[in-house]
Amino acid sequence: MIRMEWTVDSGAPIRSRTQYFDEVAGRGRVQPECCQGIGSRKAVVCSPEGYIAYLGYPVDDTRATIPKIAQLLEAFRKHGYPVYHTREGHRPDLSTLSSRELFRSRNNASGLGIGDRGPLGRLLIRGELGHDIIPELYPLPSEPVIDKPGRSAFAYTDFELLLKVRGITKLVICGVTTDVCVHSTMREGNDRG
Repeated sequence: MIRMEWTVDSGAPIRSRTQYFDEVAGRGRVQPECCQGIGSRKAVVCSPEGYIAYLGYPVDDTRATIPKIAQLLEAFRKHGYPVYHTREGHRPDLSTLSSRELFRSRNNASGLGIGDRGPLGRLLIRGELGHDIIPELYPLPSEPVIDKPGRSAFAYTDFELLLKVRGITKLVICGVTTDVCVHSTMREGNDRG
């Protein structure tokens, strides 16, 4: 069994880990029940006009991870491992958004939050331009996209069912918000076995 932990920080040497995984996968040492989950690689997260920018954070760090995640994605595709993409977003009527989360999302210098209009459409709303996955990491037709209304890819989605149907028991998880979505998915996946 290969245990891989991913922390995406600016300048982190993920490239070497990707090369290591590619080498190990090429030798057939990765179990067939392994898959990759790629989280929150939406235009709204990686664009200067997106949600992260409205919260007052620079997007240079999030964009810097794209080539590294693309290398990992290429290695998984090359070796035929399943890939699942996730993206956080809410229904247009905001029925999947708690009042606490709406308040929290607007607690920034711009005052804008989830559901408010930005240059890429309404922020974190399913179907809007900013909710789509960036071209550099766009899913293949065979790669499911998990639309999640919160942090974890398991909460209120069919992700667990998709994994069980394919017999997948090991995950390699990567994304931008390591301290939020990646950790939430990792911890909930661990709780679910």
